Parts: sequence; structure tokens; C-alpha cells
Amino acid sequence: MTEIRESGIPKKIWAIWLNFNNQSDGLMDENMVFFSNRIKFLHPSYEVNIITEWKILIKYIKYENIIIKLLNNRFVEPAHKSDIIRFFLLKTYGGVWIDLSTFLVESVDHFIENKNFVCFYASTKDVEQWILKPFKNMYNELSHTKMNELLINQEKYISIKDENFDFMPENYFICSTKNHEITFHIYEMLQEFWTNNIDRMIDEITTVTCQNLYMMKLMKQIFHLNIPALAQDFIPYYEDRIYLQDLFDNGYLFNYLQMYIGIKNYCQKYTDFNISYIHNTIQPDSIFYKNKYCNNIELKIKESNILLLSATFNRSLKWSDNINNRISWEGTYLGEIIKSIETKEQAMKVLQFFSDNKMYQFKFGSWTRNSKIIPLLRKWYN
Repeated sequence: MTEIRESGIPKKIWAIWLNFNNQSDGLMDENMVFFSNRIKFLHPSYEVNIITEWKILIKYIKYENIIIKLLNNRFVEPAHKSDIIRFFLLKTYGGVWIDLSTFLVESVDHFIENKNFVCFYASTKDVEQWILKPFKNMYNELSHTKMNELLINQEKYISIKDENFDFMPENYFICSTKNHEITFHIYEMLQEFWTNNIDRMIDEITTVTCQNLYMMKLMKQIFHLNIPALAQDFIPYYEDRIYLQDLFDNGYLFNYLQMYIGIKNYCQKYTDFNISYIHNTIQPDSIFYKNKYCNNIELKIKESNILLLSATFNRSLKWSDNINNRISWEGTYLGEIIKSIETKEQAMKVLQFFSDNKMYQFKFGSWTRNSKIIPLLRKWYN
């Protein structure tokens, strides 16, 4: 591959809101319209591409046969279709990918300045719990204190191989120069997997099986896995086809593992790369702040400057031991700040407070897009 480098991340923003299941235009409710308008408002000098029409998407990807095949396979989940599209767009054009259900505190200017690649990262300890369904179920049901106690036993089953790369990239916010080697490599991995497997995916079982076998391959590169111990202690998850279907959450993590390999391989090509931690200053009363994963990470490699933003820091601001409160933000650090706003002037001061303390954006996932906090954000920041 001939690597092409640009002097910086171009002022382009990419987001998609489409109905992948029906191959039709996306219908945005008032929350999505709010998020979309805020992106445009904060970036008057950017080329903002929020793709909500199916014909516009096809215009961009019509010569990428594997993406077309993927879109036409009804057994492939929309998350996987979105993954390959975002890396195709970033590889081809460069810029910033934003999942549309994101509230931006301020513009992305400070992310793209003097950077070549930016994304959020999660604690590998949390990811290990997400990967294995028995632990994922515990993650949803237990308090964070109990989850930390679980870590002692967790290492019996799974642990990161290389502690120098003790992070797991996430893909809902990505900034990249055009054809940056990391972005290019991740897209090649996606392209290779789907090219080799898409014709086999003729029903739900074969689709999930192909994905899970690939996930296992990636996991073995990244983690120490004690399969016999898992099989002994969690038998219901390790019986024949149930093992293949139920072991992994192969939606988002599928791509996260590819991103990990892409970043690590890029760094290891050079002997002079440097890893440094950028400490967040705010210290709310939260058990999360007792670990290193609340700090941002900077990787400097020759002319590349890579920034990994702490997703754990962001999640801690929305954390509650009560899962319903995690959805509503009721009683959470962020939720209480936003609920306390009474005037427009105070609302502006809260934004400045967020910015000063590295709270640059807040992501609403599929299960929090109807959070009671969003109408308050609309009220003060429309």
C-alpha cells in the first residue's frame, strides 16, 4: 500500500441516519433534528455531510461492491453496515465521523488541530466484561463496586496480552486524515472479512457463526483466553451452536477489536512511538476516578499525533448503579448539573464548565435516545 498523508484532518463532518433494514431514507425525530442542527451550528466553516437520503449514500459507495453486497444482505445487522461505511468515508475523504445521537458541547476544532487520528477508548477491563455474555449480564445487573470485585475472578478467564496497549478503541467518534494508515488498515480488515464471508451468510445462524468465529480469531490476538475455565464455569454458554450464537456481543465490539489491531500494528511499526497520559482535572465523587482509564492518551509516532479520549471518563459522568437511572440520567453527575439550569446565562456557563473540564460531548446510545435529559438540552441549547 502506498500511504498518502495530508497535512491535517480536513474540515469535513460525516454522519448517517438511514433505515438500513428497508434501504430507505432516515426519519429523524425532534431529538435527532436537534443533534443534527447543533452539529451544523457549531461548524459553519466545515463541509457537513449528514446523510439521511438513501440515494445520497449510494452516490458515495456505488463503486464499492462489497459495501453494496453488505447493504443487500438482510441478515447483517445495521451496525456492521454503518461500520464499513464510516471507515470507507474516512479513508476516502478524511474528516470527522460523529454518531448523530451525540450532543456536542463545542466544535471539533480542538480535536483536529495538529492531530492525525482521534477516537474514544474504553477500559479493557470493562470490554472483557462486555465480550463474554456471563460477564455482560453481570455488568448490567451489578453495581460498579460489585463489578470491581468481579475483576479478581475475571482474570481467571480473560486478560489483555500487551499491557503497553491497555485500551480498547471505540468507533462512534473518529477523526482521521485522508488515507491515514490506521484508517486504511481498519477498512482493509473490514473489506477482507466481508468479502470472504458475505456469500455464506444466508440465514441468521450462519451469519452469527461467521462473525463469532472471526471475533474469536481477533480476541486470541488481543487477549489471553482460558476457554476450559469458561466452559467449566459457564456451561450454558458453551454448548454446540449456543456457544457460537451466544458467546459474543458481535455488534460494536466486532469493529472495536479491528481498531485495536489497526492502532497497535501502526504503533509497533516504529521504534520511537511515545505513549503519554493526559490527566482529566475534574474529580467528582465517583469510584471510576480511581483508575487510569479516566485519562486521555496521546500516542506520538513520527509525524502522526494520535489522541485517544477516555470513554470511561464520559461514562462515569452518566453512571448510576441503577440501570433505569443510567437511561434517564436521574441522579447522575451530568444529569443533576443540567437539571439545575434555570437561565440562558447559566446554561452558557455550564457549557464552559463542561469544556474546561474536558467534557466535550455526550453520546446517547440506542437505549438512551429517549432520555428525559434530552428535552432539557433542547430547551437550553436549541
